[in-house]
Amino acid sequence: MTLWKQAVALKPDYPDAHFNLGNALKDQGRLESAAASYRKALAIKPAFVGAHNNLGLTLHEQGNLEDAVASYRNALMLKPDFAVAHNNL
Repeated sequence: MTLWKQAVALKPDYPDAHFNLGNALKDQGRLESAAASYRKALAIKPAFVGAHNNLGLTLHEQGNLEDAVASYRNALMLKPDFAVAHNNL
């Protein structure tokens, strides 16, 4: 995770760094921080399908089902054949 934090610090406008930091934080159970990282990735790149999906997963784990559904639907609007998002929804 330290490397992703460094990547974000060096290039804060790189959405993949925020996305990967979010993944690392989610794996550690730091769901609020993970959601914030996914949202930062989406602020930079609104059409980031994986970030919409992973934000949905994180929100789901937090019990925020309404927002999780919205995130999955955002992913599917961008990529209607994204089977993972269909499954998560």
